[in-house]
Amino acid sequence: MSISHSTRKVSQPALPPQFLSRPRLLQLLMTTIHSSSPTENYKLFLICAPAGYGKTTLLVDYAQQTAIPCCWMLFDQSDADLVTFIECLFLSLRQRFPHFGRDLNMQFISSLIPDAAHPIREQVLDQFVDAFAAALENDILEPFVLFLCNYHEINDSKFITYCMNRLLKYLPSHCTIVIESRAVPALDLVPLLALHQLYGLGINDLRFSAQEIREFSRLQPNELLSDQELEDLTGSFDGWIAGILLGTRVGNMRFLSSSSAHLRPQPWSMPGLQMNQQTLFAYLVNEVFHKEPELYQFLKTASFLQQMNASFCNELFDMVDAGARLTMLERQGLFITKIDDGAMATYICHPILRELLYEEACREDQATVASLHRQASQLYYRWHNYAAAIEHALAAHEDMEAAQIIGEVAQRMVSQGHLDTLAGWIDRLKEEVFAQSPQLLLARANIYLTMYEPIKALPLLTKAYNLVNQGEVIKEAAPTLQSEILIAHSTAVFYAGDYAQSQQFCHQALALLSVDVRELRALIYHRLGVCASVMGDCNTGIMQMQQALQLWGPHTEGRQIANLHGNLANTYMMVGNYILSEHHRARAIALHERSGNVWGKVNNLIWMAMLKRNKGSFLEAEQMLEEILALARSSHFKSGEAYALLNLGETYLDQDLLEKALVVTEDGLALARQLEDSYLTNHILSVLAMIYSLLGDTATALLLVNQIAMKSELQQGYEYSLREVTRGTLLLLNRQYSEALHCFSQVEVSLNTAALKRLYLRALLRLAVCHMHLDHPVEAALYLEKAQAQDLAGNHEPLVTIEVRRFPLLRQLISQHPQRSHFASWLADPPVAVEVYAEAGVVPSHKDVSLSSIPSLPSSAEAAIPEVETAEEWKVRIFGFGEPSVTIHGAPVNRWRMARSMELYFFLLDHNRPVHKERIIAALWPDENDHDQTLRSTVYYLRKAIGETCIPYQGGAYSLDLAALYGDKIWYDVQIFSEFYARAKAALADEKTESAKKLLQETIDLYRGDYAQSFYSDWCSLRRDELRTTYLDARRELALLFWRDKQLEECIVQWQYLLAMDNCREDAHYGLMRAYMSQGKRGLALRQYQRCVDLLQEELGVPPSASIQKLYQRLLGNV
Repeated sequence: MSISHSTRKVSQPALPPQFLSRPRLLQLLMTTIHSSSPTENYKLFLICAPAGYGKTTLLVDYAQQTAIPCCWMLFDQSDADLVTFIECLFLSLRQRFPHFGRDLNMQFISSLIPDAAHPIREQVLDQFVDAFAAALENDILEPFVLFLCNYHEINDSKFITYCMNRLLKYLPSHCTIVIESRAVPALDLVPLLALHQLYGLGINDLRFSAQEIREFSRLQPNELLSDQELEDLTGSFDGWIAGILLGTRVGNMRFLSSSSAHLRPQPWSMPGLQMNQQTLFAYLVNEVFHKEPELYQFLKTASFLQQMNASFCNELFDMVDAGARLTMLERQGLFITKIDDGAMATYICHPILRELLYEEACREDQATVASLHRQASQLYYRWHNYAAAIEHALAAHEDMEAAQIIGEVAQRMVSQGHLDTLAGWIDRLKEEVFAQSPQLLLARANIYLTMYEPIKALPLLTKAYNLVNQGEVIKEAAPTLQSEILIAHSTAVFYAGDYAQSQQFCHQALALLSVDVRELRALIYHRLGVCASVMGDCNTGIMQMQQALQLWGPHTEGRQIANLHGNLANTYMMVGNYILSEHHRARAIALHERSGNVWGKVNNLIWMAMLKRNKGSFLEAEQMLEEILALARSSHFKSGEAYALLNLGETYLDQDLLEKALVVTEDGLALARQLEDSYLTNHILSVLAMIYSLLGDTATALLLVNQIAMKSELQQGYEYSLREVTRGTLLLLNRQYSEALHCFSQVEVSLNTAALKRLYLRALLRLAVCHMHLDHPVEAALYLEKAQAQDLAGNHEPLVTIEVRRFPLLRQLISQHPQRSHFASWLADPPVAVEVYAEAGVVPSHKDVSLSSIPSLPSSAEAAIPEVETAEEWKVRIFGFGEPSVTIHGAPVNRWRMARSMELYFFLLDHNRPVHKERIIAALWPDENDHDQTLRSTVYYLRKAIGETCIPYQGGAYSLDLAALYGDKIWYDVQIFSEFYARAKAALADEKTESAKKLLQETIDLYRGDYAQSFYSDWCSLRRDELRTTYLDARRELALLFWRDKQLEECIVQWQYLLAMDNCREDAHYGLMRAYMSQGKRGLALRQYQRCVDLLQEELGVPPSASIQKLYQRLLGNV
């Protein structure tokens, strides 16, 4: 939508030079809009009548006479999309109130542009409307009117109707909405009528009286009408002013412009008017246009166009004087109005006259009209006005042509959020055309998925997939299209809860894609990772989501990447790896912050605070949640506010601050019920039940638990498990030990299979307490061992400490079995700040996290990968670590055509010399039958991808010569990595410590993952191991330097990275123990030793080395 077109939609229309003011109706508007009467506070003023009753003229006249600020929106059929509606709404309000909603724009628009992975949900719409209503309340402090004209154009939009109903419910008292429409709006008007908040005008109110027609005629230069003529006009046209203007030329004047007429005219629904059409049309032909037959013929021929401009008409009608004809029609007052639209003057015909002319043209020659629609479609397509091209193709019944254009623009329409428009086009196609287009079947299915209607999407996807298999698309495009269909199928069954089937579709899609289709592969790995995590296989889920992250690349941003980091953080949290969870959570927050998505940032900050609480940093979590609450409230994010209150209540509960917990949790429950969020409500009810039970009110606690409403399909989910653990805990606190034991035992199985580690650990410990109370010491010890097995990494010390505090028998049980539980070491030491690092893949964070210290991601200019001694732009950048990739002049190479081409590229790059073709074949494709053909085709595609001259062939050998095309402007991370490491070793030898630190850090920063990790041939294995060893050595050297300089936190980070790569490295275990000892953290050092013993025994069957055992004896005080 052009800026001028958008501005015209939200600008007050101009009154014609001569018009009749209607005091009776004006006075009615003045007294009802913002009435001072306490019993007449109207939210909605509805003016509903067919075209031609002066509705818009009346409203403009009112706006010019009132002192109340007025905002305008004039709709046409392109505004039925929710995103377009919202954009125009903001633009309209800001025309009059420039500072309205400045903090809300980005988050609103981004959250309301759905895709198949992020469907529109009523909860999101509720949050939008509530925040919008709050902004109206807070940002606009004076009474104002919002005019919504031509509302019938958007009346069929499901989501706009939903938002309007909620807005009218919560509309501030100083705002009045005026809807002008040809049809009754599909809004819920009954509550407004019942509360006397709706006032309306209809045909009976808007009819022109004989006196008004007389006064109107006096404004014209023509002769005055006689009383008989006035009576005849009033009776013939039943007070319909448009008919009077057209039929008598009383209104030989300009009229208010309207861009709302359809390409296909709609029938009139006015009493007494249909009978006058033929008479009216005959009058127009015989009296109005009888001296201008050429202009009449031109206007009739062009009546199928919604708007006209000279250039378009000249080309379409093969003429040269369209501009002169349009100008003459306007000057002579022949119902044509010019709209200044930039440099190109655009004209529109009065909608009623256009309907008359169009119907006459169709009666005379339907085939000619269809041919004109067809030519207009083709011309609009060449002019890149695809929406108009599609409309005219449909009007010409050229459904195949329309389908082709829709297929071209579908992806862009979806990405921009114009779903209603796209769905409308597709649904207007003939069934046989739609059913034979896999692209359109997929597009329609994805629209259903954005509306969270997978049942409607599934049959379309099946039909689309079958068509592709039958060869209905170009062979080269088939694999990608099949993959897209399978991804959509995966989404549909995921929504239905069939995660295994969703994974199966993803694997099928993955098998069809070549290695260079990175975006689709990233989407697939993301979906696979989420499925695996939901099904309890968190380690596989993490691996697959990390693969997706590598495919997106280090500098990709957007909602997909933010959600990916968020899902990774969730899964790391589920497995107890809090360090990596915190790392990815911070990345998600930074991405949301940079995109202006405050709501996404709030959601992730809440998760970050949960992580802090789980680690035992209660004061820090409490401070964060207070800040999050303020941010959620300032951005009108009620759902975020409710979840923050829940987590603040749990934080207080963990510290036994029961009164504080009660206040905030009850506030959260009220908000959750207002939002109708069942998951949130159930969670808060369980927390409230625990609070009341600990305060001694067991009856209320049980009542709250019984209020938790479960859906039948969720009997094994998180909500069910939380409810049953809470119920069992209440029974335990009420000394009903047998009943509690039964309750916990019932839920244990589902918790064990659902990867809900924290909840499962609680249930196991409470089962142990039940057995202790029932004098079952053997069973109690067994459940203690089970609990310990859930926490081998030692990440749940705060949780265990809380359980011991609440159930003192646990301390006794742990003390009786110190050799069987590492929990004993936590009870032996006095409480200290908990700094527990996960066993695998640790990336500790050095800084406290608050709203002000969340790190921002580097911009593309602040490249995370350092470059070597030059600020000049690299022509070629090669990334060998992690997922291999190549960029040329800043653009990624996606034209490999096949994975073989990329692998050959890196094979030749690694050898750095000519390689005979026999050696290439032996290394890369030893099992291929036609070796020569494979090599020739691979070299062909490789040359196409990077340049013909870069792959010379001489003496039976191929080589990679990038300098031939790109000179010396080539950057290769593996080469830079090796150079940095060599320089670091030289600095160490010269005892230049600070220089060595910097170079070692730059070395490890380049290591994004194992070398060429997507290649599985033997040729790269040795190189991969060599580079991995260098990386680990760099980490070790850096750890030793930090140790020597007493930088203990940094030292710990390096040792943890080493253990993440190889958990049996004794030097890393030794380094961690020594660092913890130096910090005075004896408990952590003891736990690290025990972890080392367990891992070495389990993995290698050997005890720790003498040096570690000696350090352990020192730790015990024996040496």
